[in-house]
Amino acid sequence: MDGIMNAQVLRNGFIALAAMAGAASAGITGPTALWIEATNANGTGMLAIDLTDGFFQPDGTFIWFNFVPQNIIDTNNNQVIGQLRQGSLSASNTSPLGLSFVVQAGAVDTVFTFTTATVQIPGGYLNPDARASAGLTLTDSNGNGATLTGLQTGGNYHTAFYNNASSEFSNLVQGPLVVVNPNGSTNANEDFPGPVGYATIPGLVNDISAQFSFRLTANDQASGTSVFVVVPTPASIALLGISGLALTTRRR
Repeated sequence: MDGIMNAQVLRNGFIALAAMAGAASAGITGPTALWIEATNANGTGMLAIDLTDGFFQPDGTFIWFNFVPQNIIDTNNNQVIGQLRQGSLSASNTSPLGLSFVVQAGAVDTVFTFTTATVQIPGGYLNPDARASAGLTLTDSNGNGATLTGLQTGGNYHTAFYNNASSEFSNLVQGPLVVVNPNGSTNANEDFPGPVGYATIPGLVNDISAQFSFRLTANDQASGTSVFVVVPTPASIALLGISGLALTTRRR
């Protein structure tokens, strides 16, 4: 009961902030900020997190969160494929792209895929610095062990993309994770390019996005969190300045 009350208090506070925030897009084109898909032998279900499901902060950052468990259902047969127990997303073209979640598999092994919308960077960043991090926790919920298998390249769990998902910046956290002890848990995390610092992305970066994909054993739980940030270099800032000057000149 306390958890529900606390969630409601937070929700009311966020709604109040949303009322003060002006219209914005956070660089997201289209109505959807996040797609959550669950599929197993019983079918496939999808949750689409639209911009109307969250709110915009005064700086234009889009925020979505969910503290109330939500079933992911195959609408063709009304089967519960899995459950989103918690989730959050922060997206902006001027701040990190952050995603977190807690899910529970259905009655059979279940594949979950979280795909963020493409976040546009107006004017693009030339040779920007970037870093990404991701972490996962696997919990055995039914006392018979648990396995979490990564379905991204190389058996990993998380990929940070740029330029309409045509290029990978990072591919993080090697799987699988395995829990042997009944009702136990385990976790893993990874940062790129390392615990500190940034890696340069060569060329012009016009947008960023991210994706988690994994298979979770029946009835077990997995949680994850990730951050992907792209920082303009002085060359990028100069390019944006030139673009802005050109736009002003054309308007005149």
